Amino acid sequence: MTAEAGQLPQSVRRWLLKADLPAVLLEYDGNDCLIRFCTQAWAELAGDSMEALEGKRLQDYYRLTSDDLLQRLLQSENDPETDTLALTLQHSTEERDTRWSELWLTRLPSKKSKPLLLGVQRDITQQRWDQARLEIKAGMDSLTGLFNREQFLHEVRQRLSKLKVSRSGAAVVFLDLDNFKPINDNYGHAVGDLLLQQLGKRLRSAVRSNDLVARFGGDEFVLAFFGITGSEQARDMTERLFSNLFAPFTLPDGQAYQLNASAGVAFTADSEVNPEELIDSADAAMYKAKGAGKQQVAIGTALNTGKSQLARGHFEDALVNEDIELFFQPVLSLPEKLTIGFEVLPYWHHPERGLLSHDHFQEFIDNSAAGQAFNRWLINEVAQYSAQLKREGYDIGMGINMMPAQIESGSFVDTLQEVRRYFDDGQVDLTLEIVETIQFQDNDLAFSALEHAREMGCQVVLDDFGTGLSSITFASRLPLDFIKLHPSAVHNLDRKPERQRVAAGIIQFAHALGYRVLASGVRRQAESELLEKLGCDMIQGGLLNQPLSLEHVRRKYLDPKGSPPHPLRRFDL
Repeated sequence: MTAEAGQLPQSVRRWLLKADLPAVLLEYDGNDCLIRFCTQAWAELAGDSMEALEGKRLQDYYRLTSDDLLQRLLQSENDPETDTLALTLQHSTEERDTRWSELWLTRLPSKKSKPLLLGVQRDITQQRWDQARLEIKAGMDSLTGLFNREQFLHEVRQRLSKLKVSRSGAAVVFLDLDNFKPINDNYGHAVGDLLLQQLGKRLRSAVRSNDLVARFGGDEFVLAFFGITGSEQARDMTERLFSNLFAPFTLPDGQAYQLNASAGVAFTADSEVNPEELIDSADAAMYKAKGAGKQQVAIGTALNTGKSQLARGHFEDALVNEDIELFFQPVLSLPEKLTIGFEVLPYWHHPERGLLSHDHFQEFIDNSAAGQAFNRWLINEVAQYSAQLKREGYDIGMGINMMPAQIESGSFVDTLQEVRRYFDDGQVDLTLEIVETIQFQDNDLAFSALEHAREMGCQVVLDDFGTGLSSITFASRLPLDFIKLHPSAVHNLDRKPERQRVAAGIIQFAHALGYRVLASGVRRQAESELLEKLGCDMIQGGLLNQPLSLEHVRRKYLDPKGSPPHPLRRFDL
């Protein structure tokens, strides 16, 4: 059956009208999508009458936010893989700026040169708002409503990139309360939480509108000042803040409580400095302040790219000298109560600062010539461990963290091809973890590379789910096997009913898409038990173990004398 002259067969028209579906027939003339027919239900979504809509352009009523998909659909006459696609539409009139719709289109067979498209539409405004609220909430500390660590880092990174233009500097202030633990011990965590909430409100009202405030957990707060000229100015600002910040706090029970804090300040005028380095410098200065008698403000090392270059050189030396050691964090299957994998984390034996986690040198990997060599080495090492366990009969996955440059360049795919020789069946039993906040320059290229990796036997995981700006949309588009909940979604889950609802929603969403769910950062048995009730598939975190050295893994899991509470999963014999 073909549709001619922009018309649908009368039988189809009658059925659409009777079913009251929000349906529309569009004709594409090379520039515009012309409305040739619509039902009353579709007209109501568009905000006009059926008669007025006929012959109008779709673009008169909606902003098309997926033009690339439309072009693919128009070219899909002989491609069954893309003959039906979804467009996201935004209502274009001012009073409808916040209305969103999803329009599912299919190309109709026609002898005409102008393609005909039949679409069914639904309003997704509420889902968009729900998603936005969920994603905003994911960037906030649930107790105080301040930024959490991930969102703070994101915001600081964005602001630092503008320092060249502003020709000014920025400072991070790491603030830690003095003797806060006795308050929790003597008066209870409920009182401690109320005091932290009040302190958060005071901090937010005390700083300037362009400054940032975050809570990193416990009694640690971190601030960022912008548009300043040096460390001394940042210290003066912090000391003035302290003079007004710690007046006695009065709670609803009438009791007054006195808080004090120590703080460290780190300044930079360099737009290329890593925010993590600023935080580390401020953190180290804060401990100097505590050592000087508490209730002090100390200045840390000012940072610039020259020092970053020096640190990068040390890292490259570490690769040559084999000062990078791999640690393994267990992953537990909740239904099986067996260890089913490890996340593999590189640590650096730094000559001056001791053992550093990969967070402290990830930027060097991303932005240095040594990065590719490091990534090849990491995949090779982990693949050999994985293949050895497989030969010994263990059904264990090994997870490694992937960076945007690796994925978009496709270089990791070549390395995976090389390591296939380690596996007797040629299937690379590795798990590739990509963080949710990742931004690809070319999504199609990145997704294709990840799909290629899956074809070679790898699994793909979306890590830190819930910390980015496009969680649900991004997860639904990626070629994934499971998602990993960020620790902020798990912390004190059994004590936070609202957090339980969010976690339950994410788990249901993931399962609906066919993904399994791994919760990271699980520290307490009560959190684990609740996650299992909510349907979570796997957990990792301090409850099971902190990351273990390879020697520790061998003694605990592989030595016949070892007695791990959750043994390694084996293949069925």
